[in-house]
Amino acid sequence: MTLEEYTAVGGANRNDFTYWIEHKLKKLGVMGGGDSFKFGIYKRGNNGGKTLGEGKKHDGEYAWLTEYGQTSEEAFKEIKNRIVQVIECSQQNRLDEIEKIPLGDVYKWKIAFHYQDIDNIKIVNIFAKSLLQNIAKGEGLGQNLNTAQIHQKLLGDKTYTLNAMIEEKFIPFRKKYKLQNQGETMQESNQNSTQQDSKQSKPPLNQILYGPPGTGKTYNTKIKALEILVSKEYEKALSSGEREEILEILETLKKNPKDENSQERAKKNFDDNKKKGQIAFITFHQSFSYEEFVEGIRPVLGNSQMNYELKVGIFKDICKRAEKNPSKPYILIIDEINRGNISKILGELITLIEPVKRKGEKEGLEVKLPYSQESFGVPNNLYIIGTMNTADRSIALLDTALRRRFEFIEMMPNFELLNSNCAGVDLKKLLEKLNQRITFLLDREHTIGHSFFMEAKNLENLKKIFSRKIIPLLQEYFYEDYAKIDAVLNGNGMVKSEDSNFSELFDSSKFSDLDSEKKIYTITDSNNWSEKEFQKIYDNAIKDKKDNEA
Repeated sequence: MTLEEYTAVGGANRNDFTYWIEHKLKKLGVMGGGDSFKFGIYKRGNNGGKTLGEGKKHDGEYAWLTEYGQTSEEAFKEIKNRIVQVIECSQQNRLDEIEKIPLGDVYKWKIAFHYQDIDNIKIVNIFAKSLLQNIAKGEGLGQNLNTAQIHQKLLGDKTYTLNAMIEEKFIPFRKKYKLQNQGETMQESNQNSTQQDSKQSKPPLNQILYGPPGTGKTYNTKIKALEILVSKEYEKALSSGEREEILEILETLKKNPKDENSQERAKKNFDDNKKKGQIAFITFHQSFSYEEFVEGIRPVLGNSQMNYELKVGIFKDICKRAEKNPSKPYILIIDEINRGNISKILGELITLIEPVKRKGEKEGLEVKLPYSQESFGVPNNLYIIGTMNTADRSIALLDTALRRRFEFIEMMPNFELLNSNCAGVDLKKLLEKLNQRITFLLDREHTIGHSFFMEAKNLENLKKIFSRKIIPLLQEYFYEDYAKIDAVLNGNGMVKSEDSNFSELFDSSKFSDLDSEKKIYTITDSNNWSEKEFQKIYDNAIKDKKDNEA
């Protein structure tokens, strides 16, 4: 087996070893969840420049855990050797030795399951250690058993064929312990898929993702776009392979939003459909106009003479494309939708985007455009996804006409996506405490999103994030009120206060009406910050220790 045969990219058409183990054999037991490092090494797709954490390396094409080697070749050779050991031990029923082989726990046991003698089954098709321990406890087999011991006790000395094991052991366990998505039969898998599709809600034609800065709104527009592309009513718009790949990506990201490989594949699928013209992206700003969005007259210099021509805007362009291909969904993403003058940009079209007023609907409407004099309507296969930063403008202040025509999906900071140990700093607790204080002093619309900290891998990253992003954001939020900024940071030493030395600065006899007690605040040098400054944000005990020492 070569490295190319071990791991690849390309969705449902893949034929590599890791794809077979995780996806094509999932009807005999799933191992979903976790990121792609569970395979030891994986092919990264088209985003090879992304920063990795400690213990991980990449060469642009592949990423791997350094415990297996310093190059992709070394790592794969070591991983391959360990897989061969697992297979040999499985075929010889040496389960205790599988337990000792340093390879991803769920991964190695699924490999062992598929390479055992199917006429003498010694491994049950349940691979998560927590599930096996729960079964062992429920069956009275003992507690704190390792995976090998549990398999040995569950099956004993009796000889089971694969079918017998599933009927006599697995199915009863699944019912008794309510195991989800483990070992589906082909028939059950198809039934579940059909039921899931039938329950899949129709995506809204107009939706806005709103929330504080850094909560992943723009990123999630791409996920929402992919959900629309694979929605039930457009089932035949993509090839079965393309649709299956996107569904797989969405399913993985739902279980593990931090899966880098799936993030990269999601971006690639989004970019591919953007190139095809099914997705368009625009950012609104204060000077953005109807003429840029819909249509307008533009001056063109030719042969020393100024001419004027009609220029079609991004909205009219994608509407025309959607009208020509009604069997496919078309998606317009409007970033920062609340920063534009909605009445000025949309004009009379604010009525036409309403779902019941779309072309083809019972109450569908068309209007005559002012420049081209064309009759124009908005097709019902055009989806509009907007984003809105609540720190810029509250949803309560949004144009009423726009609010009535869109569904709003709130996106708040998600602490669970953050590292609980970044150079000794618990980022989950840190962000949670920051936001609790901001909410108390200001409001929840100005809290800080998790994405500011997603790339934090070490102390130097944290210093840069705070000095270049977090503190400037707090300065903006609190209008340079450093006493409140210091309060948000819990007096951790990043903001330093000093007496103003009023008598040295001013002639008190002439300027006695000035505030002589005013304090002068400065931001301390981030090079001098240690992990203690960050820990103090959420741990009062550390601050108290320093105070006691003083």
